[in-house]
Order: sequence, then structure tokens, then C-alpha cells
Amino acid sequence: MTDKSNPRVSQSLDSAASGLGLARWAGNFAPGTISGSVYAVPAANRIHAARLLTGHGHRVHVDLIVAADGTHTGVTPEQLLLMRQAVPDARFDVHLILPSTDMNGPARSASETAIRAAGSVNAEFFALAPRLLHDLIDDLEDLRTKEVPIWAEVAIGDDLTGLRRADGALVMLIESGTKNVADRSQLRKVVRLAGTTPVGIDGGVTAAVAAEGLLAGADVIISGRALFELADRK
Repeated sequence: MTDKSNPRVSQSLDSAASGLGLARWAGNFAPGTISGSVYAVPAANRIHAARLLTGHGHRVHVDLIVAADGTHTGVTPEQLLLMRQAVPDARFDVHLILPSTDMNGPARSASETAIRAAGSVNAEFFALAPRLLHDLIDDLEDLRTKEVPIWAEVAIGDDLTGLRRADGALVMLIESGTKNVADRSQLRKVVRLAGTTPVGIDGGVTAAVAAEGLLAGADVIISGRALFELADRK
């Protein structure tokens, strides 16, 4: 387990930060609408990214990606807790991404750790695939007791039937965990949901896609690579 009290550990997630910035287009949106995916930046920059987003009135989006063997291959729960410690005012939303196969012991254990971490940082929502709403029902109910809404991921090709037990919807414009170009046709689902349930969009979101998502009625717009600017990318 990561030692959160060790300043060297915290610094390892906040180094080389001077080259990180935010794209200007994010300033065109109301505070709290844009959520920056810190998975898009190197681990060494994630605390700075959370601090930068919070300072500009944006949210911090955290992808907790669990492999079949239980390994965390995205942002880790420990990193999430360190970001909360370093940026107390941050508004976090969390997305749990698991393999499509049935969960085994290690994957389930890693998922439970992710859920506890989301509760510890008072996440503004916790999103996951609809099939997991049943598999992790007890842990998710514990999360709800902490007033963390549970959102269902709406993947490419999914209809909206998986939302019956969810408090909101995260409409994916690409397949989770990939770097594809956003499928704008998915925004039709946002139009159908807007006004009836909280809804966000995620995946391949550029300035143009963000504007279209807002017009479609999205409450939260998640962006990663198109939002963060690195000096070496310039």
C-alpha cells in the first residue's frame, strides 16, 4: 500500500509539472462542466493536473482500469487518494473499467478497492458498466450511503436499458480504454437522456465535440488528450 504520508511519494506524482497546461477552449464552458481525465497525462504530472483543473474551476476525472489479474493499469486508487490529499478542493468523478469477462477473485478485489477509494474522496459520481451494477451491488449500495451517485456506462452499441438501476449515464464516444476518434452519433443518446437524468460524455472529446455535447444536453464533458497541453507536444 502506498504511504500517503511520505512526501517523496507525493512528489513522484507532481514532478515535471512545469510543462503541463490546459487548452484555452475549456474556458468557454461553465465551471464544473469540463472534467479533465488525468489518465491522459504521465503519472508524474497527475497531482499537478488535478491542482491545475481545480484552480480553473474544472472537475478531475479518474479512470481506474482493472486488468483480469486485478492489476490497476490506469490511475491507481493510491494515486486517487494522493490527489485528494494534495488538492482538498478537487471535484472528482471516477470511472471503473474492467475486462468484459466474468470477474475472478483478483479483479473483484481490485474493484472493491476502487469503490472504497471513490467513497473516500467523495466522488461526484462513480461510473461503471451496467453488468457490474449487479455483480458489485453490495459495494455500490455502500457507496450510495456516502451520497456518491452511481452512473451506468453507455458503451458504443449499447441501448439505454442498462440505466434502470443507475443514477446517471456516462455516454462513451469511443470504446473504453482506446484512443479512437469520437463517434458523434452517440450524442443522440445524450439528447434522449438530457433533462431526465444526469449525463456525461467521454472518449475522444475535442473542443468541437465538447461544444456539440453541450448542445446535446450533456452535464459533464470529459476530455483528456485534447484538454491537456504538454510542452513537448507543442
